[in-house]
Amino acid sequence: MAHGDFSMATKRLIAARAGHMCSNPDCQRLLAGPDLEVADGYMRLGQIAHIAGNKDGSARYDASMTPGQRAAAENGLLLCGHCHDHIDKNNGASFTVSMLQEWREIHEKTVRMILENNRPFMPYVIRLERDTQVAQQVLDFLNTRDALTQQELFREDWWEIVRSFLNIKKELADLAKLVEVDRQITKHILSVQKQVNTFLRSVKVDRTTTQPKCGIKRAEFHLEEVRDHIGDALGALAVRYDLDVPHPLSTILPRQLKLGTGFRP
Repeated sequence: MAHGDFSMATKRLIAARAGHMCSNPDCQRLLAGPDLEVADGYMRLGQIAHIAGNKDGSARYDASMTPGQRAAAENGLLLCGHCHDHIDKNNGASFTVSMLQEWREIHEKTVRMILENNRPFMPYVIRLERDTQVAQQVLDFLNTRDALTQQELFREDWWEIVRSFLNIKKELADLAKLVEVDRQITKHILSVQKQVNTFLRSVKVDRTTTQPKCGIKRAEFHLEEVRDHIGDALGALAVRYDLDVPHPLSTILPRQLKLGTGFRP
């Protein structure tokens, strides 16, 4: 074992203290469970990340630390593979030592609270799964809104575009009410709704001519802008909850997330 690497005993301790869940507060996915293909087998999907890097050149490396401090349980964090890769990008510039220490502290307190709650945990998990289904409903619904995904069909009738966005606003409000537990999903839905409201305030239509009062060029600018902002919000939602983004909705995702005919994080 190299200097600064975690021993197996330390890895098991870190994983147990994390309740075998990802310590990223925006993830918290379960990382251990039965392998249904093997009668006495189990699956471990978690990775033990270094809060301060274990060697020179690694993310958040601190030259003042000793090898023992780098290999200590206090310097470890249980994460899923996606979150582990994410925190180490750009040499960890976006995720500081203090931030990751706070993640660990908050996560361990949450696990302890669950342990002391004396209430069954699975009903909570089931509600979380239902919330994820609501998030997928959001994507499936928006995929049916041609004014969002295929605006060229409506360029001659801006009143139809506005009506479509009014419908999006109403449906998103209804879907947000279905979220039971995971307020992050509500936050994503409200983020999309906020962009819709901004568009509706910016583009007013003369019902007689069905043309935007702000002018065609300005209205087209706002339409492209709302597509981009909604695409960003939906991309973040899809990545976080491992959702399918159907085509043509996938065409408004950020460029790095587009896969042509569809999207699967």
